[in-house]
Amino acid sequence: MIYRMKGRKKRANNTRSIILFYGFIGFIIIVLYMWGKVQIDFILRDIDTLRDKKSVLQIEVDNLQIEVNRMRSYTRIVKEARKLGLDFVAASKITTLEVDLQGIDSYDYNRPLKLRYAGLNPFNKPEEEASEDK
Repeated sequence: MIYRMKGRKKRANNTRSIILFYGFIGFIIIVLYMWGKVQIDFILRDIDTLRDKKSVLQIEVDNLQIEVNRMRSYTRIVKEARKLGLDFVAASKITTLEVDLQGIDSYDYNRPLKLRYAGLNPFNKPEEEASEDK
């Protein structure tokens, strides 16, 4: 007679469960490895696109710096001013114009508007006006 103990399991089941456990662990490791590789590929693509954008932006910054330097050039500004007929004014000819701003913040918007003109007299009169004044 063969007597078996009720609490004892077969060895085949124990070996099979160990193999399944290590197989599951191996599968998890492979899935994590592949997920990491895919994430690295996505990050490398992002890095490439950002490098391209950086190079384009660097070119734009360089172009803008050149334009700013060109606009700040004193000699260029003087040439452009002379082309427009502007000339330097001596410091003794520069005066301060005082403006009375009293009541400017209490303007009545319901009052009808009156058109007023203001202007500046040029330092050098044109030849036609100069001959009429004589």
